[in-house]
Amino acid sequence: MVGGAEGSPDVEEHEDGHTSLLSGLPSTLSALGITPPSDILDFGISVSNEMAVVPGRVIAPPRLFYGQKAITASNGAWNITTVKFHKGAQVKSWWIMLVMDSAARNTIVSGPQDSRLLALRDSFVSKLTNCGMAMPRDKPVPFATPLLPTGTDKFRKDALGIIRTTLQNQLDSARGQKPDSVLVLLSHEDNFIYPGIKTIGDVEMGLNTIHLQLDRAINGKRQDQYLSNIALKINTKLGGVNHQLDQEAMNWLKAERTMLVGIDVTHCGPGSKEGAPSIAAVVANVDDTFVQYPASLEIQQTHEIREMVIELEKMMVERLQAYKFRTGNLPERVFIFRDGVSEDQYDQVVLCEELPRILHAFKRFKTKDRKQPYRPRLSIVICVKQHHTRFYPIQAEDADTTMNTRPGIVVDKGVTGVTGVFDFDFYLQAHAGLQGSVKSTHYVVIYDENRFAADEIQQGINNNSYLYARATRAVSLIPPAYYAGQASKRGRYYLNDFLTGEDPQKEKVEKAAKEKVFEDAKKAWGGGVHPDMRDTMFYI
Repeated sequence: MVGGAEGSPDVEEHEDGHTSLLSGLPSTLSALGITPPSDILDFGISVSNEMAVVPGRVIAPPRLFYGQKAITASNGAWNITTVKFHKGAQVKSWWIMLVMDSAARNTIVSGPQDSRLLALRDSFVSKLTNCGMAMPRDKPVPFATPLLPTGTDKFRKDALGIIRTTLQNQLDSARGQKPDSVLVLLSHEDNFIYPGIKTIGDVEMGLNTIHLQLDRAINGKRQDQYLSNIALKINTKLGGVNHQLDQEAMNWLKAERTMLVGIDVTHCGPGSKEGAPSIAAVVANVDDTFVQYPASLEIQQTHEIREMVIELEKMMVERLQAYKFRTGNLPERVFIFRDGVSEDQYDQVVLCEELPRILHAFKRFKTKDRKQPYRPRLSIVICVKQHHTRFYPIQAEDADTTMNTRPGIVVDKGVTGVTGVFDFDFYLQAHAGLQGSVKSTHYVVIYDENRFAADEIQQGINNNSYLYARATRAVSLIPPAYYAGQASKRGRYYLNDFLTGEDPQKEKVEKAAKEKVFEDAKKAWGGGVHPDMRDTMFYI
């Protein structure tokens, strides 16, 4: 069904007592500009007031396991207040750095020994311990930056220099011994401080940083939920496993050695310098828990074919090497979930340009007996979130509490098959709608050597949508593709100087000036992510 409603669907009651969700259609058509009078009518095109009815089915959610305790999801979500992580990470040492920023109207805490900060530290330790993480007996003594300057420091370069020096001094005091994590306490949001600290940690110094907003972290009513969300993130970053699915739900992945790959490209937006690079990300699991997805990042010039990943061969080699290093073997099957390409690029970009790069990456390896080239079975699935198709249940009795379709709805007839030459496609809504009209993801299988049945891959993707590490709910996009998007956006932080501060109305610059911007960005990027961070999910 095609819709344009921004609010929840309207409900209409019928004489027989059942309710439908079709009463909002006239206003929806009006918002789309296709009710009389409309130019579309001049071309002999008419639009019915009746929605198209298509068949759909609901896939049951998988069971979840935290440790040995099973949890059942309800409407795509679950609660973990009384359970421990499936595998808690070990924290041998950690630091707490308070960023003293004079730009904050309310400093919230007065300094590193403020009683509220020490109470927060204790609550944080308790939360991680209760979640099953192994914490050191000695709690760290918080340290603080000097008061950061504002005024003429428009882009906070002086402030970031002070933060860099503070961290370096702490590292020198520890004789170069890096902590497992640095808890960074911020008094407020800042478009330069947060990206700058991530660059210092991820790229320059190889420090794993976790940021807390003090106003949220100290809020008594919401502190527990806030710290729970932070715990999900830090356990994953340190190699832990928050939860797993039941064995039946994992069978499609564990039947053979399998690598799930996510690929995405992010581009510079308004306010960026002309010539600023695009950032490509490739993530892939490194074991059969399908939880840990380290990433490869590369910058590239924005070409006419904007979405093509230029260094895909190199990035795939890195991901295969990481898998082999962790498991001792190469995967027998590779599933690639490609985000961010439009329908006209399926063949032009993915099959004609990227597929050969992937196959060349395979040729860089040998089988275990070294008698023949390595060649896993490969499947490529396009993930499309930017579309205009909406599905509504015909009867309210089949809707969730927001009057949207229920989590797990899959549609593979009636509005599919429009991609023509490719294997098959379907719409899957794994998640629950929180507000407005929920949007499914359109999955298009464009290359498939694994020959999965449609039901098998639909069930598998739905199950995998419950494995996103940072949430206690199913997500709208299969996690490898989700993570690839997050990793590419993290790369934008490292080039923040090139992506902010420009006037969007500024006149176009010459090609030579664009080339210089790109070359300057390459120098700033350097070797990319610090070697100490590359085997982690630094980007979440």
